[in-house]
Formats: sequence, C-alpha cells, structure tokens
Amino acid sequence: MILRFSKSRAPLPHSRGFADRISRIQNSSAFSLVEVTLSIGIVAFGLIAILGLLPSGLQSFRGSIGRTVAAQVAQAIISETKQADFTSLTNGITYSNYTQEGILAKTATDTIFTAEISVTNQSSVPGTGTTRFINRSLALVKVRVVENPARAKLDAAAFTGSNIPTFSSYVAKTQ
Repeated sequence: MILRFSKSRAPLPHSRGFADRISRIQNSSAFSLVEVTLSIGIVAFGLIAILGLLPSGLQSFRGSIGRTVAAQVAQAIISETKQADFTSLTNGITYSNYTQEGILAKTATDTIFTAEISVTNQSSVPGTGTTRFINRSLALVKVRVVENPARAKLDAAAFTGSNIPTFSSYVAKTQ
C-alpha cells in the first residue's frame, strides 16, 4: 500500500517550506526595535511641544476673562449714569470695587476689580475739536477698570498707563 499526500497539506516542520513561511511571517508582521524607539521619540517630542504651550494659553485665557469682566463693569457703570438724574452727576472722580463676577463688592475681601469713574460736566461738543462749544446739558463719563486681586487700596497712579482700557460715553440731559 502506498500513501500519498496531497499538496494542500502544510509542510512538515523540518522541511524547507516551513522555514520560508516562518521567516516571511517574522519579517512582515513586526516592527523592529529601532522603528519603535524612533516613533516613541517623535510622539514624545510632539507632546512636550504641546505641553510647553499650555501655560501661555492658560495665561491668555485668564487675561481675556479679566478684560471681559472689566468691560462688563464699565458697561454697567455707564448704563447707571445714563439712567441717573443728570443733576446728580457731579464733576470729579470716584472709585468702586467689584467682585470677580462684575458685581458691586459688599466687603473689601470680595474685591477683585476696582473702577475709576470720572465725570466731566459741561463737556465740549464731540467732533468739534474745540472747547468753544460747551454744552451744559452734556457730561462725559470715563471709566477705567483695573484688576486688583491683592485687594490693595488703589490711588490715581494705579489707573495710569496705556495698558489700562478706558471706556467713555457722553450722557445728555433729557427734558
């Protein structure tokens, strides 16, 4: 009796075909140690670059929140002066303290923002470029808001400088 094997059977472990198949599997389905090390290095370099940008992004975010609250405080102050009786607007500078949400602070410990409110009665007519045209029914309201997280007592010097935004509005006397 003669045993015959079909060609579809797997080669025996000691045959040449088996070794070729194993070497093809090893060469085609794995990464070398050099490739793995290089890819980890590239990924680490990218992550370090992204993490390096994180502090500046957070600082920019905090600054934009502060500027937004300062604009809200100034808008609220200007709205109050427009609704107030015109005769109650007197020349001079006053200071008000506000919380981090832009609400009028009740205590000194709640103060995060301080606003300087300057009212000038009998302002010149805007757009004329001269003080010859004084309008007694017009007042100029300027609001400057600074962040004061240390809750220190601020004076006029704290409100000087080009980096402090100034919000201005004219308030007219209504009949």
